[in-house]
Amino acid sequence: MTEDVLFADRWMNKNGSMRSTPLKKNRKISEIEFFMTENELQRIKKEKDPIRMLERPKEQMTVYRSDGTYITLETENGQVIIKDSTEKNSYRIVDADYFIHHIVRG
Repeated sequence: MTEDVLFADRWMNKNGSMRSTPLKKNRKISEIEFFMTENELQRIKKEKDPIRMLERPKEQMTVYRSDGTYITLETENGQVIIKDSTEKNSYRIVDADYFIHHIVRG
């Protein structure tokens, strides 16, 4: 994972914009800043194995309706992001456990 972060950091500026040429020398991983909200930090602290949650790849599923519209479900870092194609620039984020609980319960 360290190599992935250093590789990404070579192509990304500190403000998040992408560079057109890589850095000549990698930044120290300890100097890379991660911005998280207080809710995200508290959720990660409650995890039994927080590193496992961060190493999971992002997953995506699209559910198509008969009229051609669709809903996209993305999971990342223990959260589900729900996007509806009929509502542009709008999405809902819920905790994965909460989402699964309501799907299973019906």
